Amino acid sequence: MNIKTLAFLGFSAFLGGVIAWAFKSSQEEIDRIIKSRPKIHSNVVWIKNIFLSGETPIGVGQFDSRETKDVIVAGGEVGVGRGPMIFALSGDGGHIIWSRRFAFPVKNEPIIIKINDDALDDVIVSGESNNVYALDGKNGSLLWSLAKANANIDFGDKYFSEISLIDDLDADGIKDLLLRQEVSNSEENNSAKVNDGGKIYKVSSKTGKILSSYDSFANISSSAAALYFKNGSESTLILPYGTASERGMLVALNYKTMEEKWRYPFDNEGKVFSLAATIPKKNWSDSVLFALNSSGSLVKLNTENGQVKWMRTYEGWEATTNPVLGHFNDDGVIDVAAVFSLGQWPDYKKAKIVWFDGKNGQVINESNFGLYAQASPLTADFNGDGYDELIVISNSSTERDETTPSLFAVFDGKTNGLISDISFSGYSASTPQLTDVDDNGMLDLLMNVHGQVFRVSLKHSRRAVKRWYKLNGPNGNGSFAP
Repeated sequence: MNIKTLAFLGFSAFLGGVIAWAFKSSQEEIDRIIKSRPKIHSNVVWIKNIFLSGETPIGVGQFDSRETKDVIVAGGEVGVGRGPMIFALSGDGGHIIWSRRFAFPVKNEPIIIKINDDALDDVIVSGESNNVYALDGKNGSLLWSLAKANANIDFGDKYFSEISLIDDLDADGIKDLLLRQEVSNSEENNSAKVNDGGKIYKVSSKTGKILSSYDSFANISSSAAALYFKNGSESTLILPYGTASERGMLVALNYKTMEEKWRYPFDNEGKVFSLAATIPKKNWSDSVLFALNSSGSLVKLNTENGQVKWMRTYEGWEATTNPVLGHFNDDGVIDVAAVFSLGQWPDYKKAKIVWFDGKNGQVINESNFGLYAQASPLTADFNGDGYDELIVISNSSTERDETTPSLFAVFDGKTNGLISDISFSGYSASTPQLTDVDDNGMLDLLMNVHGQVFRVSLKHSRRAVKRWYKLNGPNGNGSFAP
């Protein structure tokens, strides 16, 4: 039994154990917090060693006849061991349903969608490649590749960004895809303005055929997911652009005409992460988004006109994850949290989590936590009190190997105090997922720590659980508040 297993078995005794934190003021306050804290127990359901570390977020779908949800996980590098691979694992026991090798690292979030006529989900993947693949969820066989489906098109050598689901454009009953071939294929190129000739495609999910194509809207590389949403009778597409050494920007488009509505340039250099937004069912003019770049600048914008609501920059700190939405105070406005590291990659000194008031951008609280986080945080209201707990994974080094200690932690939604933290041996880069695998009313945590995949069942209060549980949302088109 290895150190990861021991760590989680220790964790499963009681995740809700109270740890004293710095801002406690009195025994009365401590007693109040203890009584109101989320009651969360847990147990390890299974652990599967796939021997492949990876950065790809975990996907969830139905890939066999069992009633439980199943898991998609990818990892591996070219020339190392078995090379890049993708696995479908059963949700109930973690056994391999199927696996498939690739010639490139599959680093983008997998899109889970029903394409063929069976009852199972299928998978669309991309990564460090100029091609996109649709796989049969039953056995991993190829349904189509973008290059073969469009053999008359030269796709050059740029990589594809994160994939988003959009409307059903070809009336076949299946949502279609937005593909952005806007990622330079080398670190050297990614640091310069080399995105001339980048393309954006609307593609049939059923066949892989390109339905329409457009030139890039910015001369900058981009890997983050597009934000796509409907606001009344109009649909909007917002594209994030930016690399570590360039000033990034956001470009908003009318989805149907692909005409530009507005653009927002950041004042500093930095990769722009995937976006998070709140889109009310009424009063579309109140729709807002949160955008974060790697230089530590967080901005809240009106999605209709790009007007800045507020902007905060952490000088000397680099942001390292996507922002995550949640309720962290009692004003009824959606708030936002993110992880920052002090210093410049790869020479970081420490990391901290910052909770921001969504109304005005003021800091609600902050907490030091490890050295560097690559996996984006998750939020869930475990006890139904209206405040969202924050789940974060941090690494103690930027070295991506099995000896790098990593730290898993849960922070209380109301107090932002640390509920529990456990240590692992192994670098963790893959964003986990919260889902109810067996539909028993309790959430499960699915995570990959340097090639070991865990399913942990969380036993929490049987109250309504609001959650922002998946990196780019269920459709890969941005994180939205419910």
